Amino acid sequence: AELHTKEEQAESRAEDIKEEIARLQAELSKLTKSQAVLDRLRAKEKEVFEASKAKLEKGITGIQTAIKTLKDFYSKDDSGSAASSSIISLLEDIESKMNANLSDLVSDEETAVAEYNKITKENSVDKATKDQDLNYDEKMTKQLGKSIAELMSDEAMTEEELDAVLKYRAKIKQECIAKPETFEERKKRREAELAGLKQALEILDS
Repeated sequence: AELHTKEEQAESRAEDIKEEIARLQAELSKLTKSQAVLDRLRAKEKEVFEASKAKLEKGITGIQTAIKTLKDFYSKDDSGSAASSSIISLLEDIESKMNANLSDLVSDEETAVAEYNKITKENSVDKATKDQDLNYDEKMTKQLGKSIAELMSDEAMTEEELDAVLKYRAKIKQECIAKPETFEERKKRREAELAGLKQALEILDS
């Protein structure tokens, strides 16, 4: 009974671990897919950032070149100083806004990179933990399988030994305990005793 109880407990534990393994495998699969989506998104964001940054930098360079050209040109001609000043101010305002946009773009990219790195690190730690748990559970499953097989073998051996003992007891009981005599057996035994007694008396009389 004790062996059977241990066997049932081991089987129950094995089932629990199998469910845990299935859960961990599902979570690891989901984690891997989630990280793959995150990687693709980050790659796309980086691509858009680099293209936008290059475009803004090119535009800023163009504006700066135009401002310098105009300043150089109007510095030699005082007749259009008011008009030139207005145009240059407009270009400088555009340059300022473009620089602000570039600064915001770079800041957004840095934030996105930091967030990506943070999530990726968390996923990496989570994956490592789950991989370790999965490895442990798989080892436990093998050990429990071995233990269950040994318990079943021990239980079968115990039952076999018990059967042998019961058979031996039955044999000894049959040999040691006298069977009750039937009426015919008692009659024959009594007749034999009387015949022996009669023969002894005859010998004495002679």
